[in-house]
Amino acid sequence: MDADRRDTILVVIAILGALLSFWIPMPWGAIPAAVTLLIAGAALIRSRRAKQD
Repeated sequence: MDADRRDTILVVIAILGALLSFWIPMPWGAIPAAVTLLIAGAALIRSRRAKQD
């Protein structure tokens, strides 16, 4: 498995974990989930744009 594929899989796992934090009620869980979604989403978009160039 190459590094790009591994990074993409890790970002998808982070996004799924953050979405799960929104659905499972836990105290203050939405704040880190929102931060994780922003970081992981930006990383995924940047990774996809780098592959296209």
